Amino acid sequence: MSNHILEDTDVRGTLIIVGGHEDKDGDKDILSRFVSLAGDADGKIVLMTTASQKPEAARREYVDLFAQLGAKAENISTCDGREGDLDHIANCIDAVHGVFFVGGEPVRILHALRESVVAEALRERYKNGLIIAGTSAGALMMPEVVIMDGESRTHPTEDTIKPGPGMGLLRNLLLDVHFAERGRCGRMLAAIAKFPDCVGIGIDEDAALIYHKGCCDVIGTGSVFVFDPSSPDFQNLSHENESDIALAGVKLHVLPSGFRFRIESGTVQNVHRCAA
Repeated sequence: MSNHILEDTDVRGTLIIVGGHEDKDGDKDILSRFVSLAGDADGKIVLMTTASQKPEAARREYVDLFAQLGAKAENISTCDGREGDLDHIANCIDAVHGVFFVGGEPVRILHALRESVVAEALRERYKNGLIIAGTSAGALMMPEVVIMDGESRTHPTEDTIKPGPGMGLLRNLLLDVHFAERGRCGRMLAAIAKFPDCVGIGIDEDAALIYHKGCCDVIGTGSVFVFDPSSPDFQNLSHENESDIALAGVKLHVLPSGFRFRIESGTVQNVHRCAA
C-alpha cells in the first residue's frame, strides 16, 4: 500500500461520493447534505472545477446552487499542475470545512493534483475532519485505484477497463458512476477480477454514498450497487490465455436511499427501519 493511502482508523473526515447528475432543481438532497455537513451558512466551502472542460460555467452553476442552499462557495481550482499557485490552493484548503469536486474528466484532476501539495493538503485535512464531495469524475478520482476508462454495456474481459492511480482517499474500494444509466456492470466485474481485494461500488445518477470510517450510507433517488468479492468460488484471470472473465461467488447488494453498507463486515442495514 502506498504511503499516500489513508487507513480508515486514522480518518475523521467524511466523503460524499456522487454518481453524477445530482438533483439541481428540486429539493437538492445530495447538495443539501454536503452543505449541512460542511457547516451550513457558517461553513467555508471551496469548489474544485479542475475536471471540467468548461470550468467557468461549472463555477457559476455551483456557486449559484450553493447560494440557493444558504452557503457561500469560492472556486480555487486549477486546470493544470503547472498553472496557478498550488501552494495558495493548499493553504485555502487548510482553512475550509468542505471541498466539492465537479464532474468532467478524472484524468484532468489526477494530472493536475495527484502528486501535488494540494493532494497532500486534502489528505491531511480529510484525516482531521474535512468534508470532501465529488460528483461523477470528481468522485471517480477518490480511491487508490481509479477506473480511468472502459467499455460500457459489455461483458467483462481482461481489457474492458483501464485502471490508474488515484488520490488515495479510499483504500480497497473501486468506484464507478452513472452506473445503471450507462450499463457499467460489466466493467465493474472486470475491475474486481483485476483487483480481488477491493469491494466494487457502482453509483447511479442522483445517488450518493456518505462514507465515514468504512460505513456507507445511501442517499438520493438512484441506487448503489455493491459488489463484494470477499468469498469468490472462482475467477479465471490467473489462467493463461483467458480474455473473457469468469467470476463465481461475488455477492451483489442493490441499495436505495436509507440503506447502509459496512465495508469491514460486509453487512447491510435499513437505517430508516432502525430509526423507526
